[in-house]
Amino acid sequence: MNQNPASISAEPPPPSASPPPSVNRRWLWAVRVLALVNILIALPYALGWLMASFIGLIPIAGFLWVAASSQRALYAQNPRKGLVLMLAVGVATLVMLLPIALIASNGFASWDWTGAVWVAGCTVVPIALLASAIVALRTVGAEPKGERFLGAALLHGFAYLGIPLLGAAIVIPSLVRSPIAANQASAVGSLRTINTAMITYQSTYENGFAPSLEALGPPSPSASSGSTTPATPSCRAADFIDAPLTSGRKSGYVFQLTPGPPAEKTPPGCPVGVQSYTLTARPASSKVGRQSYFTDQTGVIRFTEEDRLATVKDPPLSG
Repeated sequence: MNQNPASISAEPPPPSASPPPSVNRRWLWAVRVLALVNILIALPYALGWLMASFIGLIPIAGFLWVAASSQRALYAQNPRKGLVLMLAVGVATLVMLLPIALIASNGFASWDWTGAVWVAGCTVVPIALLASAIVALRTVGAEPKGERFLGAALLHGFAYLGIPLLGAAIVIPSLVRSPIAANQASAVGSLRTINTAMITYQSTYENGFAPSLEALGPPSPSASSGSTTPATPSCRAADFIDAPLTSGRKSGYVFQLTPGPPAEKTPPGCPVGVQSYTLTARPASSKVGRQSYFTDQTGVIRFTEEDRLATVKDPPLSG
């Protein structure tokens, strides 16, 4: 049976796939360029987390994953996902830069103009990236139901920050505490070494306690006939402590020995020994350590977290 040609022409055309949402191409180009520069800025800091701790694999893996995914999406037919992910990359970069700036400047306590310029220069790119990505996304938001998509897309993009933020929460506190704790432990160990050396010096040379750190340190090499053979230890250089500790500086701490009253007798050729002594260790800066220490011939080590030399009135160190 023949169909009516009019009825055939009246049939609706088959549905066609809707074109992908359009994005302002100039802003998309700006996002692509800023994204590449931003990744080059942030990658060394992400690698620094990896070098500081094996746990640094968490933030660096998250950052690289987000960066790679966003770069692929930016060059796809529909770059909306890439723009959203670039928001996450920009925020993740700022998350990495700010704690590093806080650590480097000791909470901005030692801030100067060079540090401010450096941080400002590093933060300009991620901030510009965020602004460009938001403007580009708003061109998508001008379409029907676009505002709803923009809100959902922003939440989706920031959800990608979970891995970098989790890694930062784990790694950054350890980056702050570990060097300080190591320096403080080294300072306490050095004080115990000096106290032990003092007792050994007293029993070896019967000259009381050593009047200076140099008297406990290594002897200078003999210069006779061009020889570099170390001289024999003596009451002037007993070789009970190492050279860095003899200089009064080790692991970022400054050691100061104050001699007490002179000993009753001094063997021939020896410096005048002392009956007592006090010894302090103070960090050269607050970046090195938070505690100062005090000890004397009793061997008890005392400490304070105030910005001053520790004294005999401060509490003893437990353990």
